[in-house]
Amino acid sequence: MVYRTIRADEFPAAADLFFDALADLTTRLNMPAPRRDPGLVAEGYRYVGRTGIFRVASVDDRLVALACAIVRDGVWFLSGFWTDPALRLQRIGGPLLREVWDEGRRMGAGSFFVWSSPDFAAIATYMKLGMLPGTQLFAFARPARSSAGDEGLRTEPLSPERVRALDLALVGVRRDGDHGYWLDRAGARGRVVTAGRDVVGYYYVHDGTIGPVGWASDDAGEAVLRLAIADAGDGREVQLTAPGMNHTAIRVALASGLRLVRTSHLLWTEPVGAMDRYLPSGPLLF
Repeated sequence: MVYRTIRADEFPAAADLFFDALADLTTRLNMPAPRRDPGLVAEGYRYVGRTGIFRVASVDDRLVALACAIVRDGVWFLSGFWTDPALRLQRIGGPLLREVWDEGRRMGAGSFFVWSSPDFAAIATYMKLGMLPGTQLFAFARPARSSAGDEGLRTEPLSPERVRALDLALVGVRRDGDHGYWLDRAGARGRVVTAGRDVVGYYYVHDGTIGPVGWASDDAGEAVLRLAIADAGDGREVQLTAPGMNHTAIRVALASGLRLVRTSHLLWTEPVGAMDRYLPSGPLLF
């Protein structure tokens, strides 16, 4: 067993490992099978490898486990932690995760968090490191009924500098590079929501998935979310994930006809940002 940094040509293999491990997880937990999009995941992993930490375990040069994370302004987020199902529970992943954790500390991280699957072994591993339960993450999906947003609000193309202050308030970090990644995805739309000259929120829509989404004050949340759902397309498959304390997002999702399809967990060493006004992009960059 060799623990090392991922090579530039191994991101497609890392994406395959992710989907194999995820398919095994969903089978064990009787969850819907994941939709495979290895190209998208490989590109996401490549971005994490370029801007964060990416370690793998290999046997005879074949990837059997991976752990990767991003560090933004002293905040560490685990972007991936997966092991070949044939080698699950053989204590391969733990040392790999510890390497990524320790490297984050060397890079200046003082706060750590993770979007965890419902896998009991993974949750226990995270809690042993000191990341304890913060909130549930509720995923909603199904064709949505869109309704008009607040007529006093307008949307315009997103640029990272327009939402920098909002990111600091919502997630506690600057995310200019991450916005660049989200905007570069084929078919993605990022929109800034304004009231007069003031930025009151922003959202992304990509292939029916909504997120990240954030808003500046409680009274803007419902309107920002309804604009995002309408932009995602009336009657098409829409997906979003809401932290448990984000009651505005949960109410809007249910009122829009979305159904709760799965739950996962947000664990952290200390609370991150304002999760009552934020919806994550997904488990890669949060």
